[in-house]
Amino acid sequence: MHAAARFSSGSLLLAAALGAGCSTAIAAGEHDAGHEDARAFDLDGGAPDAARVDASMADAATTPDGGMRCPVTLPSPLVFGLDHGAFPSDGHPDVAVHVPAGYDACAPQGAVVYFHGFHNCVENAIGSTPTECTPGAGARTAHHLVEQLDAAHVNAMLIAVEVAYDQASGATGRLSEDGGLRALLDELFDAHLSAMLGRPTTIDDLDTIVLASDAGGDAAVARGLDRGQLPSVREVMLFDSLYGEIPVYEAFTVDQLARFDPAGADALRFAIVYTDGGGTDANSRALAGEIESGLDTLGHPEWMLFDDTTATLDASAFAHPIVIKHSMLSHDGVVTYYFERFVSAAPFAPLP
Repeated sequence: MHAAARFSSGSLLLAAALGAGCSTAIAAGEHDAGHEDARAFDLDGGAPDAARVDASMADAATTPDGGMRCPVTLPSPLVFGLDHGAFPSDGHPDVAVHVPAGYDACAPQGAVVYFHGFHNCVENAIGSTPTECTPGAGARTAHHLVEQLDAAHVNAMLIAVEVAYDQASGATGRLSEDGGLRALLDELFDAHLSAMLGRPTTIDDLDTIVLASDAGGDAAVARGLDRGQLPSVREVMLFDSLYGEIPVYEAFTVDQLARFDPAGADALRFAIVYTDGGGTDANSRALAGEIESGLDTLGHPEWMLFDDTTATLDASAFAHPIVIKHSMLSHDGVVTYYFERFVSAAPFAPLP
């Protein structure tokens, strides 16, 4: 068995009856000095000191209308090894998770499932300080995803899924299997996150799932769409990332344009940002043309914003169900600038 993440005995206190609705709020305690994150991953199968969460239990809060709130605050990032990871035997964490402070497990829940591009790894990609993934290989780009998600102030967690660790490869490993992404997320919630959120929670309990990628992560997003067997995928975000998999993205957009009606209860959303030098401009413009033609036929051209200039968009522009935007930013700068803006406009519940 792959060396899975686990918490030390007694470090996480659970309510006696988790199945009886939301009854707890978990607060993160101290972890070892010198560690800014709580690492739950240990190749030897044990939980290192930095992984210990000295949690305390408190009564769930009550909203003014009598509803329940279940706020949780956890260390970040949480990293886990999973038996159903994309490459579960490579010796690296298979996911890095950030749960924003005050995340409410009793409110509508959401997740951004994110796939990094070439020459990176999950812990570095979501962080704010460039670090080495492979010792001696040089620092990799950090995209500030944790702070961008926090700034968006939505009731959604960030789940960065490891693909090809620190390689120039778009390989997706076991994510290419039918139900591969579903199996990974099922294990993550069943074995780890459900208990930490203080109430039984599965991937099916999430109201909104967004699949997102930068650079070469587009193949992993495509496998999540066509083979992932996920419920509630409401949006796809590609940050200078449309290198291929065109039929999959056409199936998500062109083939079901009526589902992008913003008045629909489960309306879909789609976002692309492309640059001149990233190698995605031709594919992005071509897909925009197909979508534009289809929306004209449908009688709803207003559902898409296609901006081939490099002008700065105001906040209202991101409300369009489909946004395809040309950017003058660098290839890496696209996700660092646009992630927060698209997440803020996504159909997530706000944090309390």
